Amino acid sequence: MKMRIITKIMYVEILVPIALFSAAALQAAGGMGFGLVASPLLVTLLGSIAGIQAAIILNLIVAAILWVLGHKEIKYQLLIPMIPGLVVGMLIGVLTVIVMPQWLLKMALCIALGWVCFAPIAADQPRKKTLHKFSFTAGIMGGALAIPGPAAAAYLQSVTSKAHTVRSSMMPLLVFVYLGIGIGLFIINGIDNVAITAAKNATLIVVLGLLVGFLASNYLSNDTLKRLAKVIMVSTLICLIATTTSDMVNIGFSTA
Repeated sequence: MKMRIITKIMYVEILVPIALFSAAALQAAGGMGFGLVASPLLVTLLGSIAGIQAAIILNLIVAAILWVLGHKEIKYQLLIPMIPGLVVGMLIGVLTVIVMPQWLLKMALCIALGWVCFAPIAADQPRKKTLHKFSFTAGIMGGALAIPGPAAAAYLQSVTSKAHTVRSSMMPLLVFVYLGIGIGLFIINGIDNVAITAAKNATLIVVLGLLVGFLASNYLSNDTLKRLAKVIMVSTLICLIATTTSDMVNIGFSTA
């Protein structure tokens, strides 16, 4: 019992702040990464609804700041065709997270994060097919898991080769998605005070991470950023698999 308490304290007081700081820095430097780390960690720590809501609040702060910093590179004409698929996917995703038990949500997060970490993304698909496929997927992953970024980035990378355009154009898209799912969860389930407190406590460390990442982006190569992203995401996946397995074992014991 004492060991479990010590482990939880280390997780909350040390590992989570370090992970959120690193993910924010990675988001600012490379254009993706914060949602992939924040959502699994916060769901594990706070539970399904509170964790998703806290992740939404923090992701909105991150995306809004980076939107302002990178506004000159944004191509809104690439984003507008994605809106229908995003909206339909978001509606399905939000309804899913309301009825899905926490262990199943965490399993879905494992699958989504594993897909991002290890599945290759084809860049030579027909543009229209790519648009419908990835905008809908981004909406569902955003609504259910608060992780719309990977699928949205996959589409943007298929229509433009400019890394700065992809990174900057992601920000208004993320603000749109997170606002939509945040409002949806609020209407259906209200706002969890635990989520507000957690987001408030994490805001300073996240903003510091953004500043460090923004400065570091001038000195780090794209290959280095990709390797850092892989390390952070795989570490998060391992942690999430461990906690999901523990939850499922506990459920098995409680029903035995």
